[in-house]
Order: sequence, then structure tokens, then C-alpha cells
Amino acid sequence: MDSFDDNVRATGHVKDYLTIVWRRKWLCLFVFVALSAVGLFVVAKVVKPWYQAQSRIAIERFNAPVSGKAAFTGEAFYQTQYEIIGSSEVAALAAYKLGRSPSPESAVEDGQAHIIRHAVSISPQRNSRIVRVSSRQRDPEATAAVVNEIVRAYSELAKKRERELSDARQKEMQDQVSILQLKIENKKKVIDEFTKDKKLHEQRQQKILITTKLTALSQAQVVRQVARQQAEANYNRMQEKFDAGEDLVEDPASPAAERILASIRDCESRINLMKVGKKPRALENDLEYNRLKELVAQYQRDYDEAVEKARLEANSQALARAKFAYEQAQQVEETIRLQMAELQKKVNGLVEGLTALSKYEELKKDLANLQAMHDELQKSLLQATISDNFPVLDIRVLDVAKVPSEPAWPNKTQLVVVALALALFVSVGLAFFLDYMDRSVQRPEDVEQELRLPFMGFVPSMHTGSNRSHRREKVIITDPSSGPAESYRKIRARLQVYRKESHAKTFTITSTTAGEGKTTLASNLALAFALSSTSVLLIDADMRHPKVHEVCDVDRTPGLGEYLEGKLLWQSVVRPGGTPGLFVIPAGAGGTHSAELLESPRMGELLKEAAAKFDVILIDSPPVLGVADSTTLCHLSDATIFTIQAAQNSKWLIRRARMELAAADANVIGAVLNRVRSQRGDYYYYHRYYPKKA
Repeated sequence: MDSFDDNVRATGHVKDYLTIVWRRKWLCLFVFVALSAVGLFVVAKVVKPWYQAQSRIAIERFNAPVSGKAAFTGEAFYQTQYEIIGSSEVAALAAYKLGRSPSPESAVEDGQAHIIRHAVSISPQRNSRIVRVSSRQRDPEATAAVVNEIVRAYSELAKKRERELSDARQKEMQDQVSILQLKIENKKKVIDEFTKDKKLHEQRQQKILITTKLTALSQAQVVRQVARQQAEANYNRMQEKFDAGEDLVEDPASPAAERILASIRDCESRINLMKVGKKPRALENDLEYNRLKELVAQYQRDYDEAVEKARLEANSQALARAKFAYEQAQQVEETIRLQMAELQKKVNGLVEGLTALSKYEELKKDLANLQAMHDELQKSLLQATISDNFPVLDIRVLDVAKVPSEPAWPNKTQLVVVALALALFVSVGLAFFLDYMDRSVQRPEDVEQELRLPFMGFVPSMHTGSNRSHRREKVIITDPSSGPAESYRKIRARLQVYRKESHAKTFTITSTTAGEGKTTLASNLALAFALSSTSVLLIDADMRHPKVHEVCDVDRTPGLGEYLEGKLLWQSVVRPGGTPGLFVIPAGAGGTHSAELLESPRMGELLKEAAAKFDVILIDSPPVLGVADSTTLCHLSDATIFTIQAAQNSKWLIRRARMELAAADANVIGAVLNRVRSQRGDYYYYHRYYPKKA
């Protein structure tokens, strides 16, 4: 029954947003107009224009005829130039040229250089050597003047700095050349005095001879040291084996052992001959046989002793030879050391004589070094002189800054668009914010999603005039083609389906608080059932504030109160409702103690007996909150219909009423959203289908 409506609501969220805005259209319009007016006033009167001027310069660095002129090259050079353009020194010179300060120094002190520096922007263009110098100020003429003076000040300072560096470099080189010339002349004088001494040549020959001998002995010492180390290692290794009882010589020769071994072999051959043809028992009693066996055993012991003795002697001799070789190597190494010590003594004896020769050679080396340094400086000085005639830094002004005729900021058209967009955003946002802060129930989605109540339908809001026949309580008769009338018929159709499925007859109509339209809903539903050839009994159980008797034009008494007090039968208080099939029981008296009357057994008997006579029983009950009457009626009835007036009560208040009904074990089958504003949006399709009569 509700799947189509659910799909429509799920896909119609954009219309929901538009409905929120339309509901507060006058507030949105007012805020939009007010903010737009303020924004336009600010753009037109408050915002002051800014003018921008810019100049473009090209910075090129040529390769000098000789290298080494620039302290740094590549990107570092250009980055340094960009920093110089934006430096305080350039800004101070520009301030002086513009007449803002009496001198560049005073421009730094009085802050004019700082002002100009921060008013200028330096922007190198990517992948080029072009720099954009721009400034943005309120005075267009001052803006162009500042940019042009910055460019001229930079060019002047750059050329001045290049000349100063060139002069300083040449002066430094000339001073160094002069100092080297004096040193060279002094060295030559000292060398001339040394060349007059004839003993220098003899000392040189002696030095060569001694040096040659020392070199040969040093090489021999290295060789003998290696031999001594090898001999020492061999001796230590053999000593370790000897101490461990290992053999140092394989199969040492022993003549005595060889003779004993020959005797053993002779005796064994004689024993083997005696065994021929004799039995073992006979051999045991043979004296010669036993004597030979004892002799073989004795020879074997002698042989083992001879072999062990020969092994020990061979090991001792091998160890002695290794020790002798080690001692010999030590003696040779010591002999070479003594010879070198003797030669060193001779060298020490010649030191005093060689001092003059060594000093002479050192002077010649110093003179050669000084001469090489002098020649290199002369060459560098010549290169610097040539390079200074070719300027390395080239600064060209590509575009001179002109006085701007139009402001760079603000773009009033853009600001107007932004102001209008901001005003629209704030106004619409305010509508959504107020809708978010409004915690009342306004849409069917609020009923289903937040209150967890089945949605049975809604009734659009309607306005009644002074004519009594067009009151909202009978709109289904007075204006049957209207949207509210169609809403009541749709709710009746849903109740008819529910009646067939559950066989329910008694329906209690209640609300959270008074004034939510439950009586209007009850009377129009009763008329709708009656018009569909259904017998309906409408009971006014709101004995504190009854209204059904006014709607149906019947007397209030006698009514429900008199029946519950036991004064009358219920059949005697039933009256025709003015429409075929519609019958009414007015509230009657007893409003002060209505709760006790409704809780009496007679109320249950009334509903039970009336259900046997009427097809549908509708009970207009009091509101849930404030009195206990409603919960009693909802508990006695087959089903309860909850009436909610749109945009009246908060959701938490409605939840509280719903909890009281749940505590009373009431069967709430759904909620009807009453007095929904339906001039626009999803709830206005009735008026399009049923146009108003002329």
C-alpha cells in the first residue's frame, strides 16, 4: 500500500529541499535583498581601487674571454640577482631618486626603503632570464614611478658593483706581483753567495755515496729480516711438535734396528721350517722350538727400543738444525744492523758539512716556486685586464612601467557576482538552518523515520470563511472536490483495507495536545464512511471539551456521560448525524470526572454492543498528554489513529505521547499529518486534479 509513496519520497529529495526554501521564501528574499544591498554598497563606496604597474627586464650573463671572473655561475648567479632587485639597498636608492629621502642612507633610517621594498614584487618567469617587477598601490602615477626607479636603481648598482669588484681584483693582483718580485730578488742574492763556495761540489759527491750505501744496506736488512722471521717461525713450529712428542723426521734410519730385524726374520724362518710335518702339541714339547720363540720375543723388544732411540735422535737433530738456522739468521740481521749504524755515524759526522749544501738546494727550490707563482699571477692579471673590458652582466629593459588607466583590483563585476552568490548562499543556508532547528513534525518522512509511526496520509491546510456550511469539520460535504476532502477519502480507503484484513470496527482518534484537528478528522472520516454506504457511530468521548455536537448540530445532553453514569441506555443517547448512515453519541455531562466514567465497565459494554449494530465506530478522544481519558479509550478500542498537526508540537513531545499509548497497550495503526501547507510541492496534486470552481 505504501511502496509507491516510499519510492516517490526516496527519489524526490530535491523537491524536499526546494520545499524547505519555498516555505520560508519571504525570509530568504528579505535576507537576500538585504545582504545584496550591503554587498553592492561595499563594492561601490567602501572598497578602494588598487592600481598595478609592471616592468620586464632581461638579465644575461655573458662568458668572459677568460674564466674565473665570476665568483659563482649558473642558477645561483641569477637567484642572487633576483634577491638584489628586492634588496633594501636598491629600495633605498629608489627612494632617494624619487625624492622621498635626502639620501639612500636616510631612506633606510626613516623607513622609506622598507615601504618601497614591500610595495614591489619580483617574479622571475619560468624557463627564461626575464624578471617581472611589479607594484600595486592606490596612486597610479606613484605605482609606475616606483617600478621604473627600482629597475634603474638595480641597473646602476649592478654596474657600479661590477666596476668596484674589477678594480679591487686588479689592485690585489698587482700587490701580490710586487711582493713576489721582491722575494725573488732576495733569493737570487742569497744563491749567488752560495755558488762562490767550492766545497759544495765535494759535499754533494759524499752525500751521494753515503746515500747509495744506506739504500743498499736498507734493502739487505729487509731481506734478512724476512729470512730471520721465517727461520724463527720454523723453529717455533718444530719446538711445539717436539714438545708434543710428534715426529719431526719421517722414517729415521737406524743400522742397529736393521740388524735386529734381520735376526728376527731368520728366527721366524727357522720356526716355520720346524712347523712343517709336526703337530702343535708336539711343538709345545720341542725345546729348540720354544727357545727360538723366546729369542724372537727378545729381538722384538730390542728392535722397538732401537727404533724409539733412532726417532728421538732424529727429532733432536732436526730441532737443533732449525735452532741453528734461526740463530744464524739473527746473527746476519744483527751484522747488517751494526753496519747501518756505522754508516749512520758517518752520515751524522757529515751533517755539519752537508748543511750548507742542503740550504743551497732549498734556496733553489724556493726560487723556482716563487718564479712559478710570479708567472701565474702575471698571467691572471693580464686575463683580468682583458675581461674587465668585456662586461659580463647585461641588463636590458624590455617593458617600461606605464601609468595604469584602470584599477587592477577590485574587479567590480566579479565582486558583485560574489556578493550576490554569497547573499543567496546565506539566505538559503538560513532557511535550511531554521528548518534544522525546527524540531516539529512537518513531513511524512518525519512521521515514519523519526517517530517510527506508520503514515496513513496527510490533510492539506484549509481556510474557512464566515459561512457555517463551509466549515472544515464537514469539508467532505461542503467542498467534496477540494484537496482536504480527497485526503479524507484516501484515509478512509486505507482504513477500509485495514478493516478487511483485521476485522477491526472501533477506532479511537487522538492527538498529542489539543488543537491538532482530531475532531475535524473524526467528523470527516465519519461522513466519508457514511457516504460510502457504511453505518457509522461517532462517539464524542472528549467530555472536557466536546465539539461533535456542534459539528453535527445536535444537543450535548443527554449523551455519553449520562449513559456512563447509569442514567440511560446507550441506545437512547444515539442520535442521527444529519447524513444517511451516520449516527452520533454526544459527550453529555460529567466532564469533571470523565476519567472515572470512561474506566467504568459500561464503556466496554457500549463498544461491544455498538460493534454488533454498526459497521464502524469512531471515537473522538481527548489528547494524550494532560489527561488520562485517552489512554483508557485507546486500550478499549481495536485500533488508534494518531493525529499530528504539522509544525506545531516538537518531536520529543509526540514521542512522549506515543510512549504513553504504548504503556496503555494501545494498537496505534498509523498517524495522520494534519494541516500540511500544500500550496507548492509534493502535496498539491489534488488541486491540479480538482481545480477550484469559479
